Amino acid sequence: MSDWSEFPLSHVPFFRRLSTRLTLLILGIVGVLAGAAIALLGRGFNLVQQGVLNPDGAAGDLDAIVRGTVINLIAVFLFTLVAATVFSRNLLTEPIEQLASGVREVQEGNLGVTLPVRSESELGELARSFNVMSEHLAERTSDLTESNRALRASEQRYAEALEHTELRVRERTRELQALLELSNSTALTLELHPLLGSILERLQETVPYDGAAVLERSPDGTLAQVVRHGSAGGAELRLPLVVREKELGRLVLYRDGPEGFDGQQKEIASAFASQVGVALENAKLYEQVHEQAALEERQHLARELHDSVSQALYGILLGTHAAKRQLDTDSGRAAEALGYVENLAQAGLAEMRALIFELRPEALEKDGLIGALRKQLDALETRHSLNTHGEFGPEPDLPLAGKQVIYRIAQEAIHNIVKHARAENVWLRFRPADGGWRLVVRDDGRGFDPERDYPDQLGLKSMRERSQALGGTLSIHSTATEGTAVELFLPAEGGGSGAA
Repeated sequence: MSDWSEFPLSHVPFFRRLSTRLTLLILGIVGVLAGAAIALLGRGFNLVQQGVLNPDGAAGDLDAIVRGTVINLIAVFLFTLVAATVFSRNLLTEPIEQLASGVREVQEGNLGVTLPVRSESELGELARSFNVMSEHLAERTSDLTESNRALRASEQRYAEALEHTELRVRERTRELQALLELSNSTALTLELHPLLGSILERLQETVPYDGAAVLERSPDGTLAQVVRHGSAGGAELRLPLVVREKELGRLVLYRDGPEGFDGQQKEIASAFASQVGVALENAKLYEQVHEQAALEERQHLARELHDSVSQALYGILLGTHAAKRQLDTDSGRAAEALGYVENLAQAGLAEMRALIFELRPEALEKDGLIGALRKQLDALETRHSLNTHGEFGPEPDLPLAGKQVIYRIAQEAIHNIVKHARAENVWLRFRPADGGWRLVVRDDGRGFDPERDYPDQLGLKSMRERSQALGGTLSIHSTATEGTAVELFLPAEGGGSGAA
């Protein structure tokens, strides 16, 4: 960066300086005046000497000498004034006016203006420095203008990049929200075809396509169409449906025209394909669980019929034969046999009612949860000769699905008592407590270790899963020879969901 120190006045030659020139001018004027005065004085002395020699003409000559001296002095003064005016105009006034004009030009924004350098004096050096400063200002202004233009262009690019990024963030957020909603729907919806249709509709909103098909791989390896949207043709995108490293089928997308699917669209479609695979896997698992549950229910029903109703019918058959043989010979013993048959028939009828109630939990709508639990205790006394003790509060204000889960948990706990506990007494309590509802099923049987893992026993796991579905907590307390207590606590806001 240039400054005034680059042009020190000591660099101006001595005889080019204004001070030197002014001094020489003054000295010249003084010399001229002195010379004129000396010349006039010399002439006056000559005349005086001549007057001494010629006294008659001395007075007239003296007057002439004075007039001549005054005229000469006036002429020298005028000459000196003209010379000083010309000197000041050429060396001072014009350069200063030019410098002031250049400063005004710079103030008005006309950078780069230059002044003529007409001398090597201080004012010439000042004009030269002004020119250098003006050029530097013009260069720096040009640089700043270019920098400002580049900065504005960079800001424009940044704004465009930011807008593009915000657009991508909004698109990505919409895609993730769609995937989250699909994930929730996949976890909660068990009907396959409506679920797949919903997934394909969401996919079309994110990745536009003209046709789509979901193909499921059959056991023989062939692909069978499960659902189709739109028409096939054009560019094709095939995505595998993989769950737990197992390929379940294909998701095929079609798009008319030469343009296919870009990398980002393929990535999004792959995420949706994962949801389709999960939906297919869940449908298979649900079908397997449903079949397994039906099989277990049939086996349970067969055992119950064998252990209770079939034995009661067999006892009725034996009692009927005995009464028939004794009817003619001993009517009293025949009457006893018929009474025995009647008791067995009543017990069998109670067994059948209990089994029908288990098979039809929708009876909860008619009898309510409290009535259903009471019938469970009555069936327990009738079928297994156990002493039962019930303690119930008012009918809970819960949805039917919540009542079914509570009933199933109580039913499973009672079933475990009958099957494993070897108890004599069973206590069942269901009352409001701590802002919610508490179910307690307790026995005085042999107990077990609740911390152990029982892989062949699904009842405990089933009870925990059912309680979690309601947002409740299940705890099991058991000690050897002191019995077992199963306790379910359901908060007041729970009970709105869960499968029976």
